[in-house]
Amino acid sequence: MEKSIVFPLLTLILIISTPSFTLGTTPLDSGASYSDENSPYSKNENIDLPFILGGTATVIYTHWLTRNNHDELSSDQINRLDRSKINWLDRTATNNWSPSCATASDVLLYTFNALPLALAYDAGVRNDIEHYGVLYLETALAITTINSLFKGTIARNRPYAYNDDPRISLEQKQKMITRRSFFSGHTSNAFASAVFTSMTYDAYDINDANVPYVWGVTLAGAATVGFLRYHSGWHFPTDILTGAIVGSAVSFLVLKLHERDNLEYTGFSGKTNPTFSYTITIPLNN
Repeated sequence: MEKSIVFPLLTLILIISTPSFTLGTTPLDSGASYSDENSPYSKNENIDLPFILGGTATVIYTHWLTRNNHDELSSDQINRLDRSKINWLDRTATNNWSPSCATASDVLLYTFNALPLALAYDAGVRNDIEHYGVLYLETALAITTINSLFKGTIARNRPYAYNDDPRISLEQKQKMITRRSFFSGHTSNAFASAVFTSMTYDAYDINDANVPYVWGVTLAGAATVGFLRYHSGWHFPTDILTGAIVGSAVSFLVLKLHERDNLEYTGFSGKTNPTFSYTITIPLNN
């Protein structure tokens, strides 16, 4: 769980704390900024501030829950585990064990958590960092809270607990983390970052021609995280599928709920005065 929240928060702090940080091909103009009305996303302190404060408190609680709500497996319980009682799809994961895949999934997860930082290379995102940072923080808090809540209440044993591979020690199987299989935090965070990055890349109109490629690359990378978690022996296919759905849904909902109505965002091209166009919708039928 720590991997899912620490890096997004560190990335957010880095973005916000370096206002003069300039990267990318479009230079930042010190005189260019975006008002609340010009951002492709809306902001409401009466909603966002309680969400962030409440989300932070909930993350702390659910983190405690995952550590204290269930006992470790005893050696007798481990010996009585029966893979034949697992559904046919998930049963395939009980034969997997690969520490190298687990390590690779950790590295890839950190990479995905840094994806929103990559978009800060664009001047338009950089000048709207207040909106962007709040959205990213809310997404990170939401997905971490949901994932930790499920892990702390369901206590599903990981696939490797059923595996007789001599490389897996009894000590490993008796660790508390063995009972936190559902659902995959790595996969949910990877898909949350993929959807968040792709949707905001499109919303800030960074480069329309690249939007399909951004979606393709980020989703393929997120799927790779899930693939690695399966082959590592740490997650069942249903853990991974659920993580992918939840992570994607959280980012989609957070961004959609903050979209500004009737605003066509034209992006920032490096000019001193970026232009925006508004679309007024007049209903013809009641």
